[in-house]
Amino acid sequence: MHAEFIRSPAPHERAILWVSHPALMTQRVGGMTVLERQLFAAARAGIKFLWIGLQQPDAPILDSMRTPPGMTVRWAQKAQGSMVECEPPYLGLSADHFIRVETLSYIARQRYPESVSFDDDAGLGVVQVVMTRDTEDFVTLADRT
Repeated sequence: MHAEFIRSPAPHERAILWVSHPALMTQRVGGMTVLERQLFAAARAGIKFLWIGLQQPDAPILDSMRTPPGMTVRWAQKAQGSMVECEPPYLGLSADHFIRVETLSYIARQRYPESVSFDDDAGLGVVQVVMTRDTEDFVTLADRT
Protein backbone atom coordinates (compact mmCIF):
# COMPACT_ATOMS: atom_id res chain seq x y z
CA MET A 1 0.00 0.00 0.00
CA HIS A 2 1.35 3.44 -0.84
CA ALA A 3 2.38 5.72 2.02
CA GLU A 4 0.35 8.67 0.67
CA PHE A 5 -2.81 6.55 0.83
CA ILE A 6 -2.18 5.72 4.49
CA ARG A 7 -1.58 9.40 5.31
CA SER A 8 -4.76 10.65 3.64
CA PRO A 9 -7.64 11.49 6.01
CA ALA A 10 -9.92 8.61 6.94
CA PRO A 11 -13.69 9.20 6.76
CA HIS A 12 -13.99 6.78 9.68
CA GLU A 13 -11.86 8.25 12.47
CA ARG A 14 -13.87 6.78 15.37
CA ALA A 15 -13.73 3.17 16.47
CA ILE A 16 -14.77 0.87 19.28
CA LEU A 17 -12.40 -1.90 20.31
CA TRP A 18 -14.63 -4.78 21.42
CA VAL A 19 -12.87 -6.86 24.08
CA SER A 20 -14.11 -10.42 24.59
CA HIS A 21 -11.07 -11.65 26.55
CA PRO A 22 -9.86 -8.90 28.94
CA ALA A 23 -6.94 -10.95 30.31
CA LEU A 24 -5.51 -11.19 26.80
CA MET A 25 -5.10 -7.39 26.60
CA THR A 26 -2.24 -7.30 29.14
CA GLN A 27 -0.28 -10.15 27.54
CA ARG A 28 2.96 -9.07 25.89
CA VAL A 29 3.69 -9.78 22.23
CA GLY A 30 6.92 -8.48 20.70
CA GLY A 31 7.61 -6.02 23.53
CA MET A 32 4.09 -4.54 23.60
CA THR A 33 0.88 -5.55 25.28
CA VAL A 34 -1.89 -6.76 23.01
CA LEU A 35 -3.86 -3.61 23.91
CA GLU A 36 -0.94 -1.33 22.99
CA ARG A 37 -0.55 -3.18 19.68
CA GLN A 38 -4.25 -2.68 18.94
CA LEU A 39 -4.04 1.04 19.82
CA PHE A 40 -1.00 1.70 17.64
CA ALA A 41 -2.38 -0.28 14.69
CA ALA A 42 -5.64 1.71 14.86
CA ALA A 43 -3.76 5.02 15.09
CA ARG A 44 -1.52 4.17 12.13
CA ALA A 45 -4.68 3.33 10.14
CA GLY A 46 -6.11 6.80 10.79
CA ILE A 47 -8.32 6.24 13.86
CA LYS A 48 -8.27 9.36 16.06
CA PHE A 49 -10.87 8.43 18.71
CA LEU A 50 -11.00 4.93 20.21
CA TRP A 51 -13.46 3.64 22.78
CA ILE A 52 -12.23 0.50 24.55
CA GLY A 53 -14.72 -2.09 25.75
CA LEU A 54 -12.98 -2.43 29.11
CA GLN A 55 -13.11 -0.52 32.34
CA GLN A 56 -10.12 1.78 32.77
CA PRO A 57 -7.28 -0.21 34.36
CA ASP A 58 -5.79 0.61 37.73
CA ALA A 59 -3.17 3.37 37.90
CA PRO A 60 -0.04 1.15 37.78
CA ILE A 61 -1.17 -0.51 34.55
CA LEU A 62 -2.49 2.71 33.05
CA ASP A 63 0.70 4.63 33.92
CA SER A 64 2.88 2.06 32.18
CA MET A 65 0.66 1.81 29.08
CA ARG A 66 1.91 3.47 25.89
CA THR A 67 -0.69 5.27 23.80
CA PRO A 68 -0.28 6.75 20.34
CA PRO A 69 0.20 10.52 20.17
CA GLY A 70 -2.90 12.27 18.86
CA MET A 71 -5.31 9.47 19.76
CA THR A 72 -8.12 10.08 22.23
CA VAL A 73 -8.85 6.95 24.25
CA ARG A 74 -12.06 6.41 26.20
CA TRP A 75 -12.89 3.47 28.47
CA ALA A 76 -16.18 1.72 29.15
CA GLN A 77 -17.93 2.95 32.24
CA LYS A 78 -18.59 0.48 35.05
CA ALA A 79 -21.26 -2.08 34.09
CA GLN A 80 -21.82 -0.37 30.73
CA GLY A 81 -22.44 -2.84 27.95
CA SER A 82 -22.50 -0.37 25.06
CA MET A 83 -20.50 2.62 23.94
CA VAL A 84 -23.26 5.14 23.30
CA GLU A 85 -20.80 8.06 23.31
CA CYS A 86 -19.26 6.82 20.06
CA GLU A 87 -21.47 8.34 17.39
CA PRO A 88 -21.80 6.60 14.03
CA PRO A 89 -20.28 6.24 11.60
CA TYR A 90 -17.56 4.25 13.34
CA LEU A 91 -15.58 1.06 13.01
CA GLY A 92 -16.09 -1.84 15.39
CA LEU A 93 -12.81 -3.69 15.86
CA SER A 94 -12.37 -7.12 17.37
CA ALA A 95 -9.62 -7.09 20.00
CA ASP A 96 -9.28 -10.85 19.44
CA HIS A 97 -7.81 -10.32 15.97
CA PHE A 98 -4.60 -8.63 14.87
CA ILE A 99 -5.48 -6.64 11.76
CA ARG A 100 -2.84 -5.45 9.33
CA VAL A 101 -2.48 -1.68 9.39
CA GLU A 102 -2.80 -1.49 5.61
CA THR A 103 -6.04 -3.48 5.66
CA LEU A 104 -7.57 -1.43 8.47
CA SER A 105 -6.42 1.78 6.77
CA TYR A 106 -8.09 0.69 3.53
CA ILE A 107 -11.37 -0.11 5.31
CA ALA A 108 -11.29 3.17 7.26
CA ARG A 109 -10.84 5.22 4.07
CA GLN A 110 -13.71 3.71 2.10
CA ARG A 111 -17.18 5.18 1.89
CA TYR A 112 -19.97 2.69 2.52
CA PRO A 113 -23.67 3.16 1.67
CA GLU A 114 -24.66 0.76 4.46
CA SER A 115 -23.19 -0.99 7.47
CA VAL A 116 -20.92 -3.89 6.59
CA SER A 117 -19.11 -6.60 8.52
CA PHE A 118 -15.82 -8.20 7.55
CA ASP A 119 -15.86 -11.66 9.14
CA ASP A 120 -13.26 -14.37 9.63
CA ASP A 121 -13.63 -17.95 8.41
CA ALA A 122 -15.50 -18.88 11.59
CA GLY A 123 -18.10 -16.16 10.90
CA LEU A 124 -16.88 -13.89 13.70
CA GLY A 125 -16.80 -10.15 13.03
CA VAL A 126 -13.27 -8.78 12.67
CA VAL A 127 -14.15 -5.26 11.51
CA GLN A 128 -17.61 -3.74 11.30
CA VAL A 129 -18.42 -0.46 9.62
CA VAL A 130 -21.39 0.96 11.54
CA MET A 131 -23.18 3.68 9.59
CA THR A 132 -26.21 4.29 11.85
CA ARG A 133 -27.08 3.59 15.45
CA ASP A 134 -30.19 1.60 14.49
CA THR A 135 -28.19 -0.91 12.45
CA GLU A 136 -29.23 -4.42 13.35
CA ASP A 137 -28.22 -6.30 10.23
CA PHE A 138 -24.85 -6.06 8.60
CA VAL A 139 -24.06 -6.89 5.05
CA THR A 140 -21.16 -9.32 5.22
CA LEU A 141 -18.45 -9.71 2.66
CA ALA A 142 -19.86 -13.17 1.84
CA ASP A 143 -23.27 -11.58 1.10
CA ARG A 144 -21.65 -9.45 -1.62
CA THR A 145 -19.98 -12.29 -3.52
